[in-house]
This record gives sequence, C-alpha cells and structure tokens, in this order.
Amino acid sequence: MKLALPLIIAIALATSAQAADDAQSKPPDKEALPGYVACSNRQTDRFVSMFLDLCQKVPAGRLDCGQTISVVQRRGEWVEIALPDKRPRYLPADSVSQSADKFVPLDANSAIPNKSAEACPPPPPPEQQHEKPPQLIYAPDPEYSLEAKKKNINGTVQISLIVGLDGVPHDISVHQKLGYGLDEKAMEVVRKWRFRPALKDGEPVEKQAYVEIMFHLYRSITIR
Repeated sequence: MKLALPLIIAIALATSAQAADDAQSKPPDKEALPGYVACSNRQTDRFVSMFLDLCQKVPAGRLDCGQTISVVQRRGEWVEIALPDKRPRYLPADSVSQSADKFVPLDANSAIPNKSAEACPPPPPPEQQHEKPPQLIYAPDPEYSLEAKKKNINGTVQISLIVGLDGVPHDISVHQKLGYGLDEKAMEVVRKWRFRPALKDGEPVEKQAYVEIMFHLYRSITIR
C-alpha cells in the first residue's frame, strides 16, 4: 500500500494565473554611482515606490527615505537604479538626491548618464481599454497539517485577499473554512504568494481576489 499526498491549488481569479517570466534582465554595463532616497517632497508617505517598467508602471517594491542606492542612469523624469538581483528598477527623479543631508537633484553636473525617456507605445483607444485581474507569479505549495493527515481530511479552503500595487497580498482572511489545521496552513502559504497587480486602463490598481486551496489526501492501492 502506497500513500500519496498531492496538494492541488486552484486560483479563483477572472483569468488563469500565468507563470513567472523566466527571462532575467542582464546586469547594466554602466558603472553605478551612489545616491539617496529623498522624501522631503512627500508629506504623507515615508517611502518611495520602485517600478519594473516605465511604460506600464508595474510596481516593484518600496525604498525607505534616506536609503542608499546605486544610480545607473537618468531616463527623462526617471532614474534607473541597480539592485543585487541585477534587474533594473526605476524611481522618480525628484525622489533621488546626490546628498544624504539635503536634496541635491541629479542634474547635468551629477556625472550620471542622462538618456531620453523610454518611448512607450500609445495607449489603446477608450473602447479597447479594460481591467486585467491579478496574475499569480509565485506560489509555493501549502503543507498538510498532521491532524488532517491522521483523519484523512480532504476539502477546499477559500481565502479572501487584496492584491496590492506591489503584488503582495494583504487583508488575508479565511472565506470558507475546512478546519483540522488546514485553514491556518492555507493562510500561511498565501502570505508568501506574489502576484502581478491588477491593471485598469494600463495602470496598477488594488484588487480583491479569492483563491481556493484544495487539500486532497488519497491512497493508491497496488494488488499483486
């Protein structure tokens, strides 16, 4: 008698989830220069959002005020920075300073290469603009609780969450319970998931979503 423990995950979104893009950006050839995240012109937020793409404005996390960064080049009203993962990120130029003590903009005397802004394709006409749901890009499997294994429990846990502008889920709660420790296992793994944020008219927006995690425990019997 063999015991198999497959874990099946179903994502209850408007469209099917897509796998993460395997293409990795090459590290920049240019030498990075030090800079600092400046928040003096931001009265409410104490952080600055990074972006992966200058056309779609896909969020890629946040940087704290005063944080030291490596500046690669300027792209119009944006600044490209280098991070350890070698993938380019972009910050608004007015949020990057040459000095940590006071705001010194990255002007022509900053020794930072200055390229023109990226040429983005024109937005689609209004009749073709629509909202795109979040897309799952990283989803480790949940674990089976010991109690559920002992009692041979099968079923589905439905989780409610909001996908933020940075693709990180928050406001996570159990919408449909299963019990036996599986609700906790489902919430635990969903906190680790990452998404591409929902898009409305090409701009990222927060979006509520429901995900279903199906726990299925079965036995495969071999007769000799």
